[in-house]
Amino acid sequence: HPEAYEADLAMTLNNLANVYTKTQRFNDAEAYYLRALEIRERLATAQPEVYESYVAGTLNNLAVLYSDVQQFNEAEKCYSRALDLYFKLADSYPNVYENKVARTAWNLYLMYHKKMNNQIAASEIFEAFKDLFIHYGYF
Repeated sequence: HPEAYEADLAMTLNNLANVYTKTQRFNDAEAYYLRALEIRERLATAQPEVYESYVAGTLNNLAVLYSDVQQFNEAEKCYSRALDLYFKLADSYPNVYENKVARTAWNLYLMYHKKMNNQIAASEIFEAFKDLFIHYGYF
């Protein structure tokens, strides 16, 4: 099955990008995340119920990378897209995806609070997600 091969390839690319991020090979990490994202978005077009969560995960990883290299506009776009997908998934499966909403929102909050020193945006995110942050032990 070509679809299974592509899904495995995307997972491998995403995992390699995680390693490259941890070893500060940011250009390589970005290239691998973008390639994984491209494959996962294509797969999600045909089977959103199977692949949208993977798209959201790669978007979150890419947002963390962009935040680490201070490309905050790109990070915000990726966090926003990931949150949209996780919200959609959490509507149907809250026990599975609500924690991912919380984690992604927490990452966004940390970017605003610590990296951008944008306390207004940070407090807006904090207030919007405070119950989830408390529930999942972020605060």
